[in-house]
Parts: sequence; C-alpha cells; structure tokens
Amino acid sequence: MRLGVFSDTHGNARYMQEALQNLGPFNMIIHLGDGVREGRELAKQWGLPFMGVRGNEDYGALAPMDDDISFHGFKVFMMHGHQMEINPYQDAETWDRHYKEMAQRAARNSADIFLFGHTHKPVLKNREGVLICNPGDHYLGSSFPPGFIELIIEPRKAAAVLFLRKSAGQWIENAREELHSQTAAKAVGA
Repeated sequence: MRLGVFSDTHGNARYMQEALQNLGPFNMIIHLGDGVREGRELAKQWGLPFMGVRGNEDYGALAPMDDDISFHGFKVFMMHGHQMEINPYQDAETWDRHYKEMAQRAARNSADIFLFGHTHKPVLKNREGVLICNPGDHYLGSSFPPGFIELIIEPRKAAAVLFLRKSAGQWIENAREELHSQTAAKAVGA
C-alpha cells in the first residue's frame, strides 16, 4: 500500500499533481489540512481514495478534525496540528515536548504512525516507536521547498519517506524511517 501524504497546499495543487505524476502510482491520497478541498479534488481526478482532515484555514470544509485508518495491522492517526499549539519557530526543547506528546497521543489511539501538518516544516522522526511525519507545505513563498511523505505499508513493515522538490519534476528523498512491527502503542504506554 503506497499513500501520498500532503499538507498545507493553500490553493497550490500544482506540486501535488507533479508528485503524483513523477513518483506515483499511489493507492490513496491523504491531506492533512489547509488545502483539504484541493487534495480531495485531485484524488477524484486521479480516481484515488481520499482521506483528509480540516486545517485551521479550511473554512467550511467537510472534513473531520482528526481521523485514523489501518493497513496491514498498522494504524495511522492524522490531524492538522493547530490543536497542539505548535509552530515552526519554537525552540528544540519545546519541540522535543511536542514530539513526546505526539507519540503519547498516537499510543492513546493505538496508532503506529502520527501524521500532522500546520507548521509548514517537514519532519520525519521515529519517537518511542512511533513514526512522526509532517510532509511540509506547497505554499508559494514558503521558506521550505515543497514536500510530501510517501507511506509504504506492508505486512509487518511500514516505511515513511520524506521527499522534497529540488526542481521542476525532480523530487529527492530527504529522509526515511521504518517500523518493523506494530509496537508503537506498547512502547509509549497506552
């Protein structure tokens, strides 16, 4: 199962389209908010299943604030992230606390993978047995290059790959993390 995970596109579906064309095929598109409508529309154009959560700028969007889905025994929990009072300008100690909170929240939801957006800053970490992923943004004028996460979920193995856009049609693998069993919820303590 290959999932394309996007966030914070803010009206710019162009890079999502480019990622799908150059790195697909995917089995599903997930959008983590602030552009959930364009994520849904693009999934429809590609004939793909879609899941999305509402961001703080998705006014009137018909999407939940958080959601989850399971594949091959791995559970994925997703939210936009504004509910956690996070921002990209916080210091390392504050972020360390946020990552711990994310791992704990994943454990409370029996999830192995925690997806979030909001900060526009790409993140891929394994924290206490939980994959913590933020695909970054596609916001025009952002200080970060456009990014997305490819989730590959197989029986007994899940991998998250962070891709960043280098130039037109060229996406480079920036980071990769893997889980080899469904141990996240047990590792943190539910």
